[in-house]
Amino acid sequence: MVRKYYTEAAELYRKLTEMEPKNALYYNKLGISHHQMQNLEAAKKSYRRAIRLNPQYAQAVNNLAAVEYAEKKYRDSIFTYLRALKLTPGDAVIYSNLGTAYFAHERFDYAMESYRYALLLDPEIFRRSGRMGTIVQQRDEKNSAAFNFYMAKTYASLANVEDTLQYLRKAWEEGFPEMSKAVHDKVFEFLATEPLFQELLAQIEAAEKEAAEKRASP
Repeated sequence: MVRKYYTEAAELYRKLTEMEPKNALYYNKLGISHHQMQNLEAAKKSYRRAIRLNPQYAQAVNNLAAVEYAEKKYRDSIFTYLRALKLTPGDAVIYSNLGTAYFAHERFDYAMESYRYALLLDPEIFRRSGRMGTIVQQRDEKNSAAFNFYMAKTYASLANVEDTLQYLRKAWEEGFPEMSKAVHDKVFEFLATEPLFQELLAQIEAAEKEAAEKRASP
């Protein structure tokens, strides 16, 4: 059903681009329709046409970067997202997408900083599904434990207790290594008096002690 919708949308926007061949908006919409059906080459072609028609079209540049990400060309997508941010410096969605590309490229500190900017611009950015005309990059599930830990550090840098604790727990549950050491990072010091943080520390230490005893037993 969903694919049928995007197939019909692609046909509609194809006809509109024929009627108005200099309309960048229609080419961007055509690209999104192809993108959602995973027709990446067709999507890329449409986004590039939109950008040629309007070089200041930040949404189309963002969407082109999202195709590069989907093709696992993470370095290319980073540069294209940076290009989009030059056109619209205060765009939380693009900062979020840039963070996702940095994370996939295993540049974790850069990813954390990009996510931090996204949150400063829009504290609800990670609870939104996106906006009209702009692709929100979906993160690869690889390295989910590391992702959750760095998200915890990002929220900690903003002194957000609830989300920091939520992502710390997720990181631990998904097997982030040496968690008992990791939670003593300086960025988490503001949690020292939080009962839920102390409870999490106790659970982590108990689990690691139990694991060590099992390894030591014959």
